[in-house]
Amino acid sequence: MIMKSGVFDARAGTHKLMDQIHTREDMRHAWYDEPNVTHPFGRMTKPTQKNALDFAGKYSWSTAVSHDVDGRLEAGPLARQLVAGGTHGEAWQHHDPLVLDMYGKLGGASVMLRHFARMHEAVTLYRQAERILRELKLNDPWSSRPRTTGEAGERPRRCAVRYVTGSRSRVGRSRTIRSSRRPRGTSGRGQPMAPVVRWNRR
Repeated sequence: MIMKSGVFDARAGTHKLMDQIHTREDMRHAWYDEPNVTHPFGRMTKPTQKNALDFAGKYSWSTAVSHDVDGRLEAGPLARQLVAGGTHGEAWQHHDPLVLDMYGKLGGASVMLRHFARMHEAVTLYRQAERILRELKLNDPWSSRPRTTGEAGERPRRCAVRYVTGSRSRVGRSRTIRSSRRPRGTSGRGQPMAPVVRWNRR
């Protein structure tokens, strides 16, 4: 939770919190017999029994993820560092305007800036890991009961959104949205991995 959520709008240069209620999965080109666009909580995961390869129709197990207000967004180290530059979120969450400043002064995203953001983020996460390890008390309990409300998070490597519901110590339902091949959504264009940054399209 030290890395805050958010959406950075490059056109307006503004930040806002990311609310999972705006997440949408588009199954138009995925092998599922479900409504084309829905919130992950509304899905039942009904796979298509005969999944023929049809690039004009359904051709992938992956769904296209989008934001119902801001549309197609990007995630990753650069996106997370641009979000980290915002003043939104809680006071105890990570705030670092360096990459956001570089983004503005270097004329936007580039391969160099993406690599720098990944390296810069690694230093932050390393320092946080050091802090957590120093705070461990080996004689204290190491686990606690899960929360009963849904949560969203990002998996390493391929970006994903994960929803978990349940009660007490039991998981009721768990959904992970992955998008490794960037399938097309309703717009017919390939979709980015997960919602974080809205780019200024020229």
